[in-house]
Amino acid sequence: MVPQPRLLQEVYWMFDDGRQACSETIYHYAPHVGVVRAIARFILYDGEGLETVNRLVETDLKSALVQGKPISGGGGTSHS
Repeated sequence: MVPQPRLLQEVYWMFDDGRQACSETIYHYAPHVGVVRAIARFILYDGEGLETVNRLVETDLKSALVQGKPISGGGGTSHS
């Protein structure tokens, strides 16, 4: 299996009360198709740097159509 090209996007920020957050999104691409899968994670840290929220959303975009045909690859969405 040939690995798909991917792009990682990370954003970090700090709230006025000292809490911090991180948003991370990974986009998987297929040649001549575009994005076929996206994984997003959101992490919230308290004022002491301890992780308080960690949410993951993953989809393979199987309902997307390319030239009128669905993109192959099973899956759906999951939340952790």
